[in-house]
Amino acid sequence: MYIPLTLPLLREGVWIGFSAWIEAVTVPGPGLILAGYAVIVAIVIALALTPPSIAANAPLAPYPVERPVKSLIIHNCRLFLGSMIGLGFIGVLFTSGIERLEHLVCAAVGALLLQLGHLDEVNAAQADAVLELLGDEPLQGYDRWYAKQWGRPRAGRQVRARASLVRRKLWIVVLMMLVHLGVLVAYIAVVHGTAGLARHWATVLFLSSATSVVNLLIIDAVLAASLAIRHSKGSRYSTWVSHPETYFALLAIGAKILAVAAMAALPVLWMNAENRQTSLAYLVFLALEMLCILAVVLLLVHRWVSSGVVPPEPLGRYDGDEMAVRLKKRAARDRAAIRGAVAYRRHHAAAVASGQIS
Repeated sequence: MYIPLTLPLLREGVWIGFSAWIEAVTVPGPGLILAGYAVIVAIVIALALTPPSIAANAPLAPYPVERPVKSLIIHNCRLFLGSMIGLGFIGVLFTSGIERLEHLVCAAVGALLLQLGHLDEVNAAQADAVLELLGDEPLQGYDRWYAKQWGRPRAGRQVRARASLVRRKLWIVVLMMLVHLGVLVAYIAVVHGTAGLARHWATVLFLSSATSVVNLLIIDAVLAASLAIRHSKGSRYSTWVSHPETYFALLAIGAKILAVAAMAALPVLWMNAENRQTSLAYLVFLALEMLCILAVVLLLVHRWVSSGVVPPEPLGRYDGDEMAVRLKKRAARDRAAIRGAVAYRRHHAAAVASGQIS
């Protein structure tokens, strides 16, 4: 959703009129999106059915075999599904007729696939080399490993309801948006008066909301990357570059830099002798906001990845609740994959015993 709306601003100029901005928005066709997703899922299925290499046959992580390339592609599949939903809704807003209906169907298909969890089902189908490493009691072994990694039993902590956390995220985004909106409106009012506000109101709303959402997205992405790094501590994939969550966190930080650059274009293009002090004050605000986000990122990484804190103490209430929810979901997914592999091994052994397969 962010890219189709931002490209016209980069192509035509950040402060174009609202009607020209709307006309310049283009969305990929739903057929192209669905075809791209079909190709990615085909690759995931091929990787899931391919036996791992000899070097990977070592029980170093919560799951018997670590396969980061496949995990990266599956993670990108989930991101692609989110893109399908977002682009579908953008297409519904900016198209008409049968094309609007196609985009609506594409968004519905993306939402359905995201809820079905078919990617985890594909990931649970493992090759024989993986099944041999499950052991006799893989779920109990996973719980012991979990307690060692996180310093507490898997089911020994109360987790805040997901709906409550979502409401808190919404309030944080609204608060940050109001701060950016107030500063940006004050700057335009000083430089161009009410005429400037009337001309650029749509762009002001978009940039204020976009940078606020990106701020929270960075925090969540850094927390996800920190969880992945600590979750696999002690294995050969414990470094930060080995996880797809890190890849997404870097993308989020890059989006933040682009958002700040877009918002800084206004005072740079409009600066003159009369508004120099006001423009410099607004640039200082953007720089301080960027430094605050980077400082929070560094503090979160140090708190959650540092090997000297077991169990790690949260930086605040938000990251503590967010990590508890993410860790509960991660453990449920790991255990579901192990149960799927155990069922697959049981069915495979029964088929061999009955002579159905050799």
